[in-house]
Amino acid sequence: MNVCIDKSPDLNLAGATIDSRRAALELERAMRNPDLTLTGGFRRSNPESYSAWVAGVSLPLPLFDRRQGSIAEAQLRLEKASFERMNTERLLHARLAQARHNYDIALLEATALAGTALPAASRVLAATEEGYQLGKFEYLNVLDSQRTHAELQRKHIEAVASGMNAAIEIERLAGCNSSAPAPKELPNE
Repeated sequence: MNVCIDKSPDLNLAGATIDSRRAALELERAMRNPDLTLTGGFRRSNPESYSAWVAGVSLPLPLFDRRQGSIAEAQLRLEKASFERMNTERLLHARLAQARHNYDIALLEATALAGTALPAASRVLAATEEGYQLGKFEYLNVLDSQRTHAELQRKHIEAVASGMNAAIEIERLAGCNSSAPAPKELPNE
C-alpha cells in the first residue's frame, strides 16, 4: 500500500507552526534595529510672533535593549516546533504501521473466511438440513450447523469492518487516498 505521508494534516499543521515560529524570529530580529523617526510641520510660537516650519529627526540608540532575550526565546520556540514536527512524523509512522498491520490481519482473516470456512460451513449446513429431512440427523445437529454458519458469517463481517476501519485510519493519517482494496464482501448465497 503506497502512502503519501507528506500530505498528512498533522504534518501540515506542524509545518505551519514552524513557518509561524520562523516568522516570529524574523520579526524579533527586525525589531532589534531601531526605526528612524522623521517629524515635520508648521509651528506658531505665540499669536503675536512669527510662524515657522519645523523638522526633526530621532534615532533611538539601542545601548541597553538589543532584544537578545526575545530573539533567543523565538529561536527556542522555532527549535521546539521543529522537534515537535519530527515527533509528529515518528508517531505518524508508528500509527500507520499499526493501521497497516491491522488492515493486513483483517484482510487475511476475511479472505480465509470467505474463501474456505464460509463455503465449507454452507455445504455442511446444506448437507445437515438435507440429512435431517431424510431422517439421518437430529434437529439438534441442524441447529448446531446453523449456529456455526452464523458465527462464521459474524466473524467475516467483523473482519471486513475491521479492514475498512483500518483503511479509513490509513487514509486519515496519511491525508490521501491510499488505494487500499477493501476486504472481500460476504458471498452471495
